[in-house]
Amino acid sequence: MTEQYRDPIIFKGLKIKAAGVLLYKVDDNGKIWILLRTTKNKGFSDLGGKNEPGVDRTPLDLAIRKCVSESCEIFEEEQLKQAIDPNFYDHIKESKYILYYAKIDDIDVNEMQSRDVEMQECHEYKWFPQDYNFIINKQDEEPNAQHIHFRLFNLKKFIQKIVQKERE
Repeated sequence: MTEQYRDPIIFKGLKIKAAGVLLYKVDDNGKIWILLRTTKNKGFSDLGGKNEPGVDRTPLDLAIRKCVSESCEIFEEEQLKQAIDPNFYDHIKESKYILYYAKIDDIDVNEMQSRDVEMQECHEYKWFPQDYNFIINKQDEEPNAQHIHFRLFNLKKFIQKIVQKERE
């Protein structure tokens, strides 16, 4: 189905075309790490994607379905339902996107990587520390820095929201 014919999900008066989950863990020192994966020529991103009409009733349904799929089924639907607070999310207006947050236990990204290869995908999965300096614009080139998907340009704000929640 092409994008122009994809009916949005109406959520609290907003038209939502995609959703995802920003997965994070907290290490023994209280530092937050976020799990991201590469996207086709768009840099690192959360695990999410576009809605499927007739399948996804809510942005949360969509985010969970896409996270299961894009994690190569490392995460299960029930596990994500328990990890995601449905009231802890951000609306990324420019992308018509809902971003949920889920605190998870540490997982081996190598297992995700090997499943990804088996499924003939070509993504890289990586844990990033909360203070990692991502490249947002091409002009910001720095050695060893990673680009992020445009919908995560406010990643520092999203991470601050996680830090605040963890302090509660």
